[in-house]
Order: sequence, then structure tokens, then C-alpha cells
Amino acid sequence: MLECQQKNSVILTGVKVSILDAVEDIKAKLSIDEVIGDYLELKRSGRNLKAISPFSNEKTASFMVSPEKQIWHDFSSNRGGNMFSFVMEMEGVDFRGALELLARKAGLDLSQYQRGPDNGKRKARLSEALDLATKYYQQALVKSPSAQDYLLKKRGFTEATLTNFRLGYAPDSDNGLVSALKKRGFTEDEIKAAGLGTQRYRGFGDMFRGRIMVPLKDPQGAVIGFTARILVDDPNAPKYFNTPQTLLYY
Repeated sequence: MLECQQKNSVILTGVKVSILDAVEDIKAKLSIDEVIGDYLELKRSGRNLKAISPFSNEKTASFMVSPEKQIWHDFSSNRGGNMFSFVMEMEGVDFRGALELLARKAGLDLSQYQRGPDNGKRKARLSEALDLATKYYQQALVKSPSAQDYLLKKRGFTEATLTNFRLGYAPDSDNGLVSALKKRGFTEDEIKAAGLGTQRYRGFGDMFRGRIMVPLKDPQGAVIGFTARILVDDPNAPKYFNTPQTLLYY
């Protein structure tokens, strides 16, 4: 049902990606009911799930989801397909857009599917961006009394612990880190590939905002990502938020 699978690759923000590999990895991490459940209220109906159609003004639910077959069908509009086609319908995007949205939901970075001899150079760029981000978060922590109080007083960490583990703070701003990285010559594609930026309704901005930042390191001690704990608890936001998997994880 995925006509786009007939092609071997697609260009996504300047990166050549194997569609089949990306699709299979997304399907391995996400179920169709999980994806559709973000948009519709699903109710159990035997082996399937049902919901009110988002494509018509029906009163009796005729939108069916089969977790077993990983497909959906809307009898009121005679539309159907898989999780990718559903996201395309709901978000008004093409297959490329659906692939990117579902990859983010699955915690996958499409740059990891990049092919060719440039992986080494790209990894070096991402590593540099993450190291600069770590320093940026460390400096922001020094300037944030509330973040310091949380770590030093509430959690009982010492100044030495903050320094040794390179703990930091992501300011609650739209694009402070993104702007800083752009000034150092990094492109939006590189910032996104490093898991540090994302597209928001106001434009491309920081991935992490208002969070305590804990660097994740490889065996050599290089930062490859972050786990982030929200500073001010918000019931509408996840308490912990991790960097999506990037090229540096492999």
C-alpha cells in the first residue's frame, strides 16, 4: 500500500535515506493504534479498534483499525491504508513529511540512514555541535538561580558533581541554542541531526527548553545526547525527555 516504497531512496533535508530501512524501523517501534490514538479516541471492537471518522460528520463509528494487520479503513469515506497514509491524511503532508513526523515519534533520526563516505565528517560535526551545546547548557545553569537551587538544594548535588558530570540547564527560550550554533556555522540540518533543534509552529527552534540537562556519553567520554528533566513540573509535558537517536549512537 505504500507506493513510495517502490523507490529505493529519497532526499530528506539534504540527506540520502533508505526509505525501506527507515519505514521498517519505524514500524518496529510504533504500532498503528498508538499512532492513530494520538488523533482519535479508539475503542475496542473485538480484535479491532473503532472510532468516529475524522473525515465525515458521522454519528456511528465506522473508522476501523486492525492492530494485527497494522492497517486502518474508514467506511464512511472509503479511505484506508497504514500509519503513514493516515498521518499524510491528517497532517496534510506528503510521504516525506509523514516519514519525518513518525521518525521523531519513534525517536529515530533519519540521518542515521545516511549512506556514503561522508559519515565520518558528519559525525564529527554532530559531535562538535553537542559539545558546544553542553557548554552552552553549563553556562546557562550558572546564570539560573532556580536551576541551581533545584540541583544543589533540592537534589543535594555538589558543585563538583555539576562540573564533573557537565550538568546544565536549557533556558525556556525559543531558539537560544539554535542561534548560538548558527553563529558558529552550523546549519539547521546539522542542528536537527544532532537532536538539538526541531521545527515548531514559530519556526525552527531549540529541542530542549526549561529543563535540567544531563549529558549522555560514549565510552570515550564524548557527549552523544542528553536526558532532560523538566525544571517546573507541568502535567501537560513529559517529566523526562531524551535526545532522539542520532548518527552518533551507531
